[in-house]
Amino acid sequence: MSISSNAIIGSNVAFGEYVVIEDDVQIGSGVEIGHHVVIHPGVRIGDNCKILDGTILGKRPIKASLSAITGSSTE
Repeated sequence: MSISSNAIIGSNVAFGEYVVIEDDVQIGSGVEIGHHVVIHPGVRIGDNCKILDGTILGKRPIKASLSAITGSSTE
């Protein structure tokens, strides 16, 4: 398990195996986090939520290598 020291974790949060929680994440009380979950920066999770195994939250979309979109996006 890898939890950033900058993450804010509520009370009674249950963690599965191999959970990664990055900087600037807020997790409410009573949350259940399954196995192999990744939570990227900036995610806010309310109280009493259940996050299932293998979930990735907050991942920024990227342009596919064959995409017709031109230029780069920094947003």
